[in-house]
Amino acid sequence: MKDAQKQGLESNSLAVQEFLEEFETAFFNLLHGWCNNRARFRRRLRRLIPMLATIESKAELLEASFFTKSNSTGNEDFLITHFVISVLLEAMKTYLLLGFELELYHTSEYKEVFWYLDYLTHVQVQNMRKLEAKTTHPALPTGVKLQKKYLEKVAPTTTFSDESLMKISIFEIENCLARGLFRFLTALGRVGEYKMDSEDFGFTFGSNKARYETRFEVFLYVSQPSYVPFEDYCKISSMPDSTPLDLFKSAEEHFVVANNIANTTLSRYTTQVKDEMKEYLNQVIKFTKQNQVTAKIASNKYELAIKNKNLSTVSSSQKKIPKFDFSILLHMPVVKPM
Repeated sequence: MKDAQKQGLESNSLAVQEFLEEFETAFFNLLHGWCNNRARFRRRLRRLIPMLATIESKAELLEASFFTKSNSTGNEDFLITHFVISVLLEAMKTYLLLGFELELYHTSEYKEVFWYLDYLTHVQVQNMRKLEAKTTHPALPTGVKLQKKYLEKVAPTTTFSDESLMKISIFEIENCLARGLFRFLTALGRVGEYKMDSEDFGFTFGSNKARYETRFEVFLYVSQPSYVPFEDYCKISSMPDSTPLDLFKSAEEHFVVANNIANTTLSRYTTQVKDEMKEYLNQVIKFTKQNQVTAKIASNKYELAIKNKNLSTVSSSQKKIPKFDFSILLHMPVVKPM
């Protein structure tokens, strides 16, 4: 077994060296980007994201090749690949969030951006669980045949360190916030309280598809997580079985969950949470409370309109634009319907 592993490493030594050099360059450029102003950093990310996507594909091929040549059992974790994906996901997420900081997005784009952030942070949570998990196997009897039979009967135990759980909690908060905001805006759009289509503004140039593809074209080169074409986005985000009332309540529930995770993280890891993280978690608590209230008010308003049979089709000219308040969180707004 050791000879096979050595042979696999030697045959891949050149590929491994090239991979490490490419990843070192990309990672250094990513770290150096934080030293630039936000606009320049975002331009750097447009070049770095395709580069990291290529490196991720190489990492996956290298690990698969190594496991094949070493006659491995097929229970591999692909930890190098997961690590590269974690760096890539953070770069993609930062690229989108900087758009809010630089005021690049039109308000009608917010729904699409929050949907994509929901998608990225969901993958980020799953990837981080695979990367940070500590898998402990029970003591195995000697002998290959006995080991295989024993493994089929006894499941390994997966645990996480406190630091890993804190990381996962932050990603779960971001996922709940993005999903809550997406569903909140979708519900507002359906009841005429949010202009979310190009047609609502009377744009004569472009279309929703052109806008979407232009905004997310940098992700076209990424295989994991895979780019979501506009047609697939429309199918996934349409949610035809959900009424506006369902979406309002779902948004409110996601804000509640984010609030609970933030409170739990602060109380459970009091001594381990740094001051900067404490400030962020307290901001999340304040942010979610305000969005809970606005979502509840919008839900009650719509429910009252149903009872009074005061629902009517709203034309594009009658649709409104909510107020988006970024005073609490820099990249996530408190939505205040007009």
